[in-house]
Amino acid sequence: MVTQKLITGAAVAAILLSATAAMAIVTPMDKTFATKAAQGGIFEVKSSQVALQKSRNKQVLNVARRMVKEHSAANAELKTAAQDSKVSLPTATDPTHAAIISKISGLSGAAFDKAYMGSQEKAHTDTVKLFEKEIAMGKNANLTAFASKNLPEIEDHTKMIYQVGTNLGVHASTMPVLKPAMMPSDMSGKNL
Repeated sequence: MVTQKLITGAAVAAILLSATAAMAIVTPMDKTFATKAAQGGIFEVKSSQVALQKSRNKQVLNVARRMVKEHSAANAELKTAAQDSKVSLPTATDPTHAAIISKISGLSGAAFDKAYMGSQEKAHTDTVKLFEKEIAMGKNANLTAFASKNLPEIEDHTKMIYQVGTNLGVHASTMPVLKPAMMPSDMSGKNL
């Protein structure tokens, strides 16, 4: 009986140790995911804050408000997941995204709205791919859980951005191909 309890206790300890080890594993791909997700999240918030100051278009302003609110929350979640995994995150966006913010900041009116929405389309499409890759191939449980939880919201953002972009005439040749589940109802036959 004592031997059986020791074996059972050892098995439970091994399972817990295994689960803890899965959370502790951080591959280079996991680190890249965390860095790019953080930089992208910072870009979403900062570029959307610019949109809140510069745009007068109701639809664009609604997108910008939602991006600030939801990406700020996701950025905080990512920070926690990264800290729990002992991964350092950047505190600023990357030079490419910084250049986009600088460029759109110099625009106004319809030109600003189109440039902002175009940047959102590209950023969200890239982010969907980034999160899908982490979910499929990531090894860190905290980061893959973060990606799994937030991917549906990012896909929802992509749909909304696509619709507003369509209304603004943004993406005739620049809009990336979306999965049928992500397409607006007029293209996939599904209701949003």
